[in-house]
This record gives sequence, C-alpha cells and structure tokens, in this order.
Amino acid sequence: MQSWLAEKGIAFTSDMLKSELYDIIKKHKESHKIYSIDKILQEHNHRVLRLPPYHPDLNPIEMAWAAIKGHVSSKNVKWNITRVMELVKEKVDQMGPNEWKALCEKTKKIENEYIENDHIIDDLTDQEIIIAVGASSDDSDSDTENSENSSDEDEIVAPQPSTSGTARDSGCHRTDEYISGVRFINYEDSGSDFDMQ
Repeated sequence: MQSWLAEKGIAFTSDMLKSELYDIIKKHKESHKIYSIDKILQEHNHRVLRLPPYHPDLNPIEMAWAAIKGHVSSKNVKWNITRVMELVKEKVDQMGPNEWKALCEKTKKIENEYIENDHIIDDLTDQEIIIAVGASSDDSDSDTENSENSSDEDEIVAPQPSTSGTARDSGCHRTDEYISGVRFINYEDSGSDFDMQ
C-alpha cells in the first residue's frame, strides 16, 4: 500500500494504519486507474473520450443510431431481417461528413447547455426538503394559510402532506431520519407550528 502511494506521489506517513492507508488509496484510486484498452489506443495515437452514463444526448453515435433506427422503421413495413440490414447500410452510406458535423455540433450545444444550467441543478438538489409525516387534513389547511402569509424570501418549502395519513399508510417506508437531503418530521410529535429553518 505504501509503495503504491509513494509511486503515485501521494502523501502519507509511515506510522499510518492499513485502514488509514486504504482510505487514502480509495480517494485517489480513480484518478490513477489505467485501462489496457487505453494503452492500446494510445500506442496507435487515438484519444479516449469517456462519456457519463445515462446521457446518450452527449454521444453523437447515439444520435446517429437514432437516425438509423428512424430510417429503418419508416421503410421496413414487413419487418424482414434482410431488409433491415439493407436499410441500415443504406442510411449509414447516406450519412456524410455534413450530417456527422451537425450531430457533433448538436452534442456540443447540449453540453454547453448542461454547463450553463449546472449551478441551477446544484442549487435545487442542495436544498433540504421537509416532509411532515402524519398530518391530518385540518393541519394541512393551517399550513396553507401559514404559507400564504409567509414572505417570498423563504428558501425551504414544505410540501403539503397527504390526506391519506402517514407515509407508511401511503406505502412509503422510511429507514432513516435523513434520506438524500429529505428530512422527515413526525408532525404529531412536533406540534402544528414547527420551525422550518
């Protein structure tokens, strides 16, 4: 462990325990991971671009496949596999440099939109959401009145509780007081005028 850290130039002390060394390694491991396919591609002067998972809109090839599938589905009435292969080849042959350039430009535009909106998403996901569990319909009426009288500067908004009863009644089971930025407050225990700040 120490030799790996020393080899990578990562600071540690010789009196650290294995668990402490392992924590340091876990923090730095991803940035020092080298894949064999990357080495092979590098030997042939190719760069590797790693795209985030679940974002086909950042991958021009995914957009090209969507265009190919659209072409095939619009022309393949009989759903014959031989005809599918012909239509795929036909669309691939039709796609010239201009269409590929347009797909790449569209991807760059989407990427720039994500970059511009990133801080908005961070602000929204960093806010704490408070869910009052077990409130009755009478309580939700008073909450509505209170929220109408509150100022526009309130940062945290409490969603209106369900009239079906507690979260358990609605099929939602909580295992912890804090789940991914959501704090559950037992409404009966806290009284009707709990502090949301």
